[in-house]
Amino acid sequence: MYSYARASSILRKSPSKLNKLNVDDIESSELKHELELVKKLSQFPDAVIAASNTFSPSVIANYSYQLAQTFNEFYHTCKVIGSEQETFRLALVESFRQVLKNSLALLGIETIEEM
Repeated sequence: MYSYARASSILRKSPSKLNKLNVDDIESSELKHELELVKKLSQFPDAVIAASNTFSPSVIANYSYQLAQTFNEFYHTCKVIGSEQETFRLALVESFRQVLKNSLALLGIETIEEM
């Protein structure tokens, strides 16, 4: 919940809107954390299928926890607002928010915008 609220705060504070992104916007020194977040986001459909096939909501719970951890590592390492990669990183933050919200909804957990 804290990670979701933090992502919401970043998006509220951002003066710019999400526009078209360019993959060249990824900075190499922080590439690892950006790629880890992208990779973890892309695993959501697989987690949903695995949870469905095994009738195990814990798969979704574990995925949500890992996703929040990955986002927190990204957030602590990569400046979002005011960075040269602001547009790309805002898109990552928005993607994280949406996937975590969907994941928590599958568990019957409502999200909050602020803490």
